[in-house]
Amino acid sequence: MNLKPLQDFSGEERSILGLFGIDVGNHDTKSRHTVFASGYKKDLVLNKLATEYIEIENNGVTEYYTPTLEPFNFANDKTATDEMWILSLFSIAKEAIARGISISNKEGIVLAIGMPPGDFNEKNAIAYKEYYRPGSEVKFYYKNIPFDFIIEDVFVTAQCWGAAAQYKSLIKGLNDVYFIDIGGITTDVMRMVRNQIQSDSIDSYKEGVKKLFMQISKQLRSETGNNVSPLQIADVLSGKDESSSIYVKFSTRIHELAYDWLKNLFTSMITAGAEFSLTPVVTLGGGPLLLEDELRKVSSDLGFYEWKSITDNRANAIGYESIAAVPKYKIKKKALDEYWAKFDWEHKESADEE
Repeated sequence: MNLKPLQDFSGEERSILGLFGIDVGNHDTKSRHTVFASGYKKDLVLNKLATEYIEIENNGVTEYYTPTLEPFNFANDKTATDEMWILSLFSIAKEAIARGISISNKEGIVLAIGMPPGDFNEKNAIAYKEYYRPGSEVKFYYKNIPFDFIIEDVFVTAQCWGAAAQYKSLIKGLNDVYFIDIGGITTDVMRMVRNQIQSDSIDSYKEGVKKLFMQISKQLRSETGNNVSPLQIADVLSGKDESSSIYVKFSTRIHELAYDWLKNLFTSMITAGAEFSLTPVVTLGGGPLLLEDELRKVSSDLGFYEWKSITDNRANAIGYESIAAVPKYKIKKKALDEYWAKFDWEHKESADEE
């Protein structure tokens, strides 16, 4: 694998390549170019069949972390365990490789991360920043690739605000808008008026797609006696393998149950005071990727004033970079977007030629 050292770049390009937006979600962990399940297994002996792993020396003991398809059941406070930290190391490594760079010799990088809007305040933001050990050296191997860097700085923002920053064109001209982030375990609600977050409108519901999958699995088992796994249910909702027996037999019922769950969730928000009949709604997160048809129907059935959806589940991670680039490097969103558009086009061309 031909990776160019980050230290070989200079100027604005060096700043952009060394800035990593990371969105550690309850279901998936996202960066600008990568998405993977928020789960791993820790061992003291490397599984010889493992094709992907992180190797870390911890107090003289070598530890191996291998990704799993099953996400963690995170604690409410993600800073209480090392899970978010290890997932972030995976994300940095995978994203660095996607960028074609290696990071060694204590080279400095900057992290841009998010936290649930309901928890976002100065005290919690400081706790999140300190969790990432700014100023400390970080060393590990990803597969056989060494990483050795110092996290120079950490920027923390509210999760929904990352996507809003990245998709400004979607909300252009809207003085009042709700952002609803349907994640793996929670659904976060944030209202923005004239580009200002309304703190009294921030709310979080302990409902996410992982819970939806479990509920549908339980209901199907009750109705039919068949054990349909959450992963199979996710595949049906995403439209994978429409010829499979699971899809053919259960697709209609799975979509019905998903609609009911989604309608109940939005009804709860309306009951709590959300004014969706008067104010545009923008949905984002992993949920809209799976539930686009259900969202369209629910928004109509519940009389939404206007519904829009951000279906790129990397939007928050990319938006975090846009937010951090201005105060850290004085790099505006337009310049950042133009750099990555050119980068992605050139790398697509190279891949096509190969």
